[in-house]
Amino acid sequence: MKFFYNQLFGKVCEVHLLENGEYVFPIHKNGQSAIRQHSKNILYNQQIQRVENVTVYMREAEQRYRVGVATYIDHNNKLDKNTLLHLINTRQLLNNHFCSQYHWLQHLRRFAPNVQLQLKDYSQIPIQEKWNVSTRFDIPHVDIDTHWCDIDNKIYNTFVNTTTTFEEIEKCIALA
Repeated sequence: MKFFYNQLFGKVCEVHLLENGEYVFPIHKNGQSAIRQHSKNILYNQQIQRVENVTVYMREAEQRYRVGVATYIDHNNKLDKNTLLHLINTRQLLNNHFCSQYHWLQHLRRFAPNVQLQLKDYSQIPIQEKWNVSTRFDIPHVDIDTHWCDIDNKIYNTFVNTTTTFEEIEKCIALA
């Protein structure tokens, strides 16, 4: 699994300190750019273990998946859009812009397995300016990976606006 996560996320995990004192683990398509832009400090990899609580902003899975695919296609606009969509729809292409939020959580877990997680809806990110640029993308038709979305939505519906642990999340999705 280590190879999978290194390929998907690289070897660096970041937690950002925001002005309100929250340490936030940013996820692509869940306000990551705004969080990075407004960060006062960054903890990397094993440094993350220094904090007890990390906030993670979550998003409804299907919308995030669609916007993530649109972002990926926009970032790779020199490649054929139909080929990219075919590879995505047949599960031959995966990118961190549209992979499961659960995979993102597992990436954080690699570096801070004992941290307490405060899960919140991404609309609650405490940044005042307009930061959601994904509304500018043309959203293509994409086949939703329902297995991943089911897992993400189970986590979202069970844990948003709570404090939890990785173990509690694992127990919850094992029952799904």
